[in-house]
Amino acid sequence: YTARAVLAFAFDLPTIFLETNIRTALIKHYFPDSATVSDKELEPIAHAVLDPSSPRRWYSALMDYGAWIKRIEGNHGARAAAYAPQAPFVGSMRRLRGALLKKLLADGSLEVEATAGSFAPYTYAECKKAAAALAAEGFAEYVDGVLSIKS
Repeated sequence: YTARAVLAFAFDLPTIFLETNIRTALIKHYFPDSATVSDKELEPIAHAVLDPSSPRRWYSALMDYGAWIKRIEGNHGARAAAYAPQAPFVGSMRRLRGALLKKLLADGSLEVEATAGSFAPYTYAECKKAAAALAAEGFAEYVDGVLSIKS
């Protein structure tokens, strides 16, 4: 998914990728009576409806449309075989990672132990785990308890 999305959004190249809002739109219109729909069934439809002259614009619109459908009608994408409900954002590691990145971008670096209290209700151990994950994924450097912008 990620590589194809980068091709479409960063380079405006016509490629097929499926994500939750795209699945929602395609399933609503092309599989209204199906209980479960596989990505193998969705990919030819996605290929047929893709605007190859402007994939970036097409996918932006399609994803917005899928999000709108979810707000109005509910999540047709829940009928996708690939569907997995996402854990709530509040209290999640995703939220903590975002908070660490925001602080890191504002300050340039941060000592995780000294600043862990500002990320309540997360514990110092959770902050260390999130910092290590950010470093492992290449978003930052984490050395001797200090998280810093990767040079």
